[in-house]
Amino acid sequence: MPSEWSSSLVEYLIAAGAKGRTKSDLKKKIPKAQQSRAVSILGELRAAGAIRGPFKSRSEYYFAPQFGPTRAQTEGLIEKLLVDAGLRLTTKSNLSDQVKGFLQIFFRDALAALKSEAKIVELKAGRTTYYVHRKTLIEQLRVTDDFAVGQWGEPQLPPPAARQESAELIKGRKSLRRPFYKSGGLEFAVRGCIGRRRA
Repeated sequence: MPSEWSSSLVEYLIAAGAKGRTKSDLKKKIPKAQQSRAVSILGELRAAGAIRGPFKSRSEYYFAPQFGPTRAQTEGLIEKLLVDAGLRLTTKSNLSDQVKGFLQIFFRDALAALKSEAKIVELKAGRTTYYVHRKTLIEQLRVTDDFAVGQWGEPQLPPPAARQESAELIKGRKSLRRPFYKSGGLEFAVRGCIGRRRA
């Protein structure tokens, strides 16, 4: 790893923060005698964990480790978008459009990770794929806790308005392994288990 001026490159990236620097910007900071080795030098810095990149946009960008985009950031954004959407179903394409910049690089992996961890639920209607956050769906379906407890310990149903909302969302359910839901006149088959009903 270069030692004489490599620290100045890292400081240059730190100063850029989340905006990062292009490869051409970094090359200008390398002594002219070494600029022909720019790719190799940046590779050494990356291998040493001193920088992150390249991330391709119109140009190749590099970041200081603490400012580089990550899959975790993309996962967090996807979750926030779906939580904010509530019961309003979000298509895959619409979700992708809202994940911008370098985070888009991690979109597919982040989506797959959230699905595998059952944090989001995938719904199918024909050829269109929709997503809803698991918490939102569980709250509406009452699959983790169907009854509230009254003052004397007796079970109580949710308020009528809540029951009506759930009834409108659910079309039919033979088992939790293969549930079907209805929203906005469309029927959906849920991919994966979303929760467990208490005995």
